[in-house]
Amino acid sequence: MLDFVKKAFRNGIVVILWINLILSAIAGGIVGYYLGQLNGKAGEYAFLGVIIGSLCGLLTDIVGGGFITTILSIEKNTEEQTALLKKHLGINDISVDNQREGKNNESKKSDPVIPLPNNQIKIIRLKSVIGSALLADIRLDNQSFQLENGEEKIIKIENGKHIISASFNNDYDKLEFEINNNSKVFNVFIKPPIKIQET
Repeated sequence: MLDFVKKAFRNGIVVILWINLILSAIAGGIVGYYLGQLNGKAGEYAFLGVIIGSLCGLLTDIVGGGFITTILSIEKNTEEQTALLKKHLGINDISVDNQREGKNNESKKSDPVIPLPNNQIKIIRLKSVIGSALLADIRLDNQSFQLENGEEKIIKIENGKHIISASFNNDYDKLEFEINNNSKVFNVFIKPPIKIQET
């Protein structure tokens, strides 16, 4: 919904800028026509008024539209720079959420971890409030399946290179990995953007 509002706002600004330019040209023509009637040169003054009105409208579009475009660019660049900084520093929303959950569950005993046999992988869709009622589409090489919120799946797999991908609500991520008589566990989290993480 937020993305729809952003796109609608950007498109609305374009329409407003065009309307401003057209109305400025019309207003300039009307003012020029009436000024021209005083001097007996209504046609010439009207044409001149259209040109001057168009220039004034163009200048206001450049100043006003440029200001709004700069604000939108700053917001977009801030989001991109934040994502790059998080990636560079190795910070992601999962680690933050896990730290919070760890603090909240310090008093609880954790279940014993049972290691997977060789040549098996476990894919876990972490519990999330976002999209909890919807299924996540998972693809492992040529196999496709879906995971519910909090569901996990164990798959036997051959040695070699493999690709796992996850898609959810028009969002997509993929990860290449290799199995060599070992096992792996992958977490899939849905919080935008979707992410596959090897643990």
